[in-house]
Amino acid sequence: MVTLESCNKFLAEIGLVVSKAVTGLSVVIDAHQEALELIEPSLVSALVASEGHRVVLISQDDRDDLKDLANKYSVTYEVGPLAIVKYQSSPTLVLRPGTVTDPNYLAQVLKRGTPKSTFQPPTSSQNAIQTLRTIGQNLIKVVKPERRGYERRWERQNVSMKAWIAGIEGRCVDIHQHGGGFLIPRGNFAVGQRLLIELETKSVAGEIGHPKGVLTVRNVRPATGSGETWRIGGELEWDSAKELAQVIEHAFVVEKFINPDYVRKEVRTPVSIPATVAGHAAACIDLSEHGAAFQLTGALPETEEAVPIQLHLANGQTVKGDLKVRGVRQGQGAARISGLVFWENDHWLVENTKLLYKVNKS
Repeated sequence: MVTLESCNKFLAEIGLVVSKAVTGLSVVIDAHQEALELIEPSLVSALVASEGHRVVLISQDDRDDLKDLANKYSVTYEVGPLAIVKYQSSPTLVLRPGTVTDPNYLAQVLKRGTPKSTFQPPTSSQNAIQTLRTIGQNLIKVVKPERRGYERRWERQNVSMKAWIAGIEGRCVDIHQHGGGFLIPRGNFAVGQRLLIELETKSVAGEIGHPKGVLTVRNVRPATGSGETWRIGGELEWDSAKELAQVIEHAFVVEKFINPDYVRKEVRTPVSIPATVAGHAAACIDLSEHGAAFQLTGALPETEEAVPIQLHLANGQTVKGDLKVRGVRQGQGAARISGLVFWENDHWLVENTKLLYKVNKS
């Protein structure tokens, strides 16, 4: 568990003053030859944590991709081997890309202050890295640089985002800047297809975004024993830098740090099962052990209303239960309702909801 005492001890070990606050503090992202996908998460986290402090992106060599990144986030971009020198005479926190990405931790450091001429150097010692690991893996992200004599692992982020692939609603379950994995209802998907994709993301301010792009399918396989749910994965190309920024902020910051108490207890598996809701024809579009969502065009139930439901499974079985409605959303042509389900029997659920591979939130 991370405590105030452990944070103070760590800050003292790497030379940071913890007893007084300072003004005019800068946060520097010290990029050398790291790939953009390793720099951007640290930059986003620094912006989230900075609360008005100046954020600067520095590189020894001028790079067009870093210039574009700085313009996208409206931060200062400085170039040259001596660019960082001037920050040694002012309160500065220097971050190596990937070393620390938790904005909650960064905010704690910023509030305690950083004295002049003392900042976390780009070449942090192994002792400092070990201390970071010791005082809390859940709050502090440590990744060693790839091009400074270390190996760096390119990590996918486990997420739970609504996704629409070729217009079919599903869920994104893991993602990085250039690829991802998705759960979708069974369909005619094949390796090599290029499919339009849309995600639903949330910013640190709670704003909802819908980044769009193209998924090039690289693998397709059943995700449940019933074959109702499939997992597809592949390469992602986003329509613009804005779309990519929305994905980065949600996957690397919001899901990982903003809601640390959030636990995905049940993975909802996208399905496409004929159903009836309160006697009206519908389709079950996602299913978990204790919940479900439906699309329907008939009369809509009220929130918190309990309505009878039936699913007509591919094996000819009809299963019955009651849905306690928790959400009602009107879409184009059909509405979406979701809620808790109380089934008359649940023997059929295992092969329809239990994934054939493990999906957990790290």
